[in-house]
Amino acid sequence: RAAHAWAGVRGTYGVRVRDSSGENAGVKVCYEIEVRDEGLCRVGFGSRFAALDGLGADAHSYGYGGTGKKSHNKSFEKYGETFTKGDVVGCLLDCENARVRFTKNGRDLGEAFTLSEQTIKTVLFPAVCVKNAECAVHFQGKDFKFPVPSGYVPFGDLKGSEAVSGD
Repeated sequence: RAAHAWAGVRGTYGVRVRDSSGENAGVKVCYEIEVRDEGLCRVGFGSRFAALDGLGADAHSYGYGGTGKKSHNKSFEKYGETFTKGDVVGCLLDCENARVRFTKNGRDLGEAFTLSEQTIKTVLFPAVCVKNAECAVHFQGKDFKFPVPSGYVPFGDLKGSEAVSGD
């Protein structure tokens, strides 16, 4: 637990936004985090090139933080609302339309990002970074605290051909 520094993780499996022919992958995936204490959390998606200690601080990742800001490529803008201990944040990646959105306690906060052309050509992974915080990550629908949004598939419930290993 880092009290004064950000630390992060990326999922082992991600999804390809566009296939090798340039067609959209058509999959819509999601996961949830449950905030367990008062520290700072930032959640979202990143490629294998994204910095793990600053989700959204580079061109390879997209984040939403407990301070009520979305972040991408060192740009932090007001989005949604703050979240803290006891809140559940849903992270939604729509590969069909190249969009990212988030939910808080089951309520849709609206579109946060349209993916960049650079990002569309990569595999995106679920990612979380924290500073003096703890959170539980839910990848399987059976573990979700709120209903899976219509049309989305939890990362842990993807079919083998849809999931791409980050190893």
